[in-house]
Amino acid sequence: MNRTIFVTETAIQDAIAYGVKITGITTHIIDDVYDKGIIIYQHPIKVGAKDTFDSLYPKFVKKGKKIILKTIRKIEKNN
Repeated sequence: MNRTIFVTETAIQDAIAYGVKITGITTHIIDDVYDKGIIIYQHPIKVGAKDTFDSLYPKFVKKGKKIILKTIRKIEKNN
């Protein structure tokens, strides 16, 4: 996966409106350039033809919790 073009508070809605088939979650190290830090984890999320914000958001919540925990563990392991 590459970095997203949807980096806003409406990223899910923007992805649906744009018609993407795959979106996702990324955790990364924050540096001095907006959204350009080292990627720690990425997880793709498929966007179905009938998906709406209400059907897609729970997928982000479910996967997001796991990604956050993986990210924390990786950071702790490397420190």
